Amino acid sequence: MIQGIKQGVLDALHALYGDAKTYLYDEEEQGFVPGSFWIVELSGAQEQVVGQRYLRTEHLDVRYYGTEEGGTEELHAIADDLANALEYVTDDAGLIRGENMNYQIEDGVLHFFVDYRIHLWKQKERVPYMETLEQIQHVKEG
Repeated sequence: MIQGIKQGVLDALHALYGDAKTYLYDEEEQGFVPGSFWIVELSGAQEQVVGQRYLRTEHLDVRYYGTEEGGTEELHAIADDLANALEYVTDDAGLIRGENMNYQIEDGVLHFFVDYRIHLWKQKERVPYMETLEQIQHVKEG
């Protein structure tokens, strides 16, 4: 599920910035190329809504490592672009809407936070039906 959402974010980034380098690794590597993105899952949660219905929430941080010549103006422009590009992403299940989007800039790195909420339906285990039923019935007269 999370891999489908990450792939949807990756596809949106490639549609917006085709030549930008994008990382999906779980661990931060040293030596990121300026002008590259890194998609990080911060946390995920799942809660039961009613019966077999569940709500899963994935919190992502899309980090952008700015170029030296771009400065904070570049980071603010990227944040505006990401707000539009990540509002709707496509995964295996279809279109998913990004919510609670916000960003912050720390040490020349843009952190763009977005949440994706997915409603799930869990199948119950199928119990076999009773094969046959024999019933004996008597009617009381009178």
